[in-house]
Amino acid sequence: MSNRDPFEERAVALRQQLSSTKPDEIDRVWNDLSQMPADDAVSTVLCLLRLEARTERLMLRIAFAGAGGGLAIVTLCAWFFEVNVPFGPFLAFPLTFLPTTFALIHTRRERLYECLASYNDIRVVDTLVQAIGVISAQSRNALISPLTKLLPQLRPSESGLLSPRSRTILNERLLSTKDSKFVLAILAAWEQIGDASSIPFVERLARGEGRTGNNNAVRQAAIEALPAIRTAADRNSASQTLLRSSESVDSAYGLLRTASVATAVQQSLLQASSDQTWQPLSDSETDSSAMLTKE
Repeated sequence: MSNRDPFEERAVALRQQLSSTKPDEIDRVWNDLSQMPADDAVSTVLCLLRLEARTERLMLRIAFAGAGGGLAIVTLCAWFFEVNVPFGPFLAFPLTFLPTTFALIHTRRERLYECLASYNDIRVVDTLVQAIGVISAQSRNALISPLTKLLPQLRPSESGLLSPRSRTILNERLLSTKDSKFVLAILAAWEQIGDASSIPFVERLARGEGRTGNNNAVRQAAIEALPAIRTAADRNSASQTLLRSSESVDSAYGLLRTASVATAVQQSLLQASSDQTWQPLSDSETDSSAMLTKE
């Protein structure tokens, strides 16, 4: 019986269809996704994106392995056999096959991001934020609008939904984007789930720095958001401290439990050893021993 996640199994089947050269097969994937319940569709698309990332990493390993193996062959032939083997054929495969493969993966990924952005589900925020830095400008603009709606929906209990990488991207966007609505959405999110890394960027925005620094509404929003962001950062830091303390207690308990088990085993061994210690011979056993000795 397979232990694979049912969403992953479905994603594997859909990815095979997406890899087809037949447009009808590809269109059927998007139709299937549109007919799924929203929660199932989001989980499936997230699995599809993980599969695409895995495939991309595999292709890169193949390329490096092929180029490295070719270089090793060329070097060995030149060193031991004094034969000049051209290195070009070993690069032909990665240079011709990989760009096409990566282009297809990139196209599929952008379509999956757009599909994910159509759902009003906070689970997609982290993936969409990270997508901002890896997709084309046109596709990026298509993700900003849903993120502008989703970011203010985050609450303190959902702080773990954003990875450190996504937090870094959003902090940088506070100063680099011209979209004032997006900046205000980030500020609203940081009021709920901000951490210490957010404060310097918001302070700079409050001083009028950044591409929206000359916008009075943005600057005033940054000033007003700072106290809430500092409170959120303290709360986030406290929760992290509690988590680390809990992990330390669990670790200490594990060590104590291991030590107690070892002590119990040692005591059992000592008890068994003491049960088998030498006892003085009885009179009958002494007489028998003497008779054997005389014989």
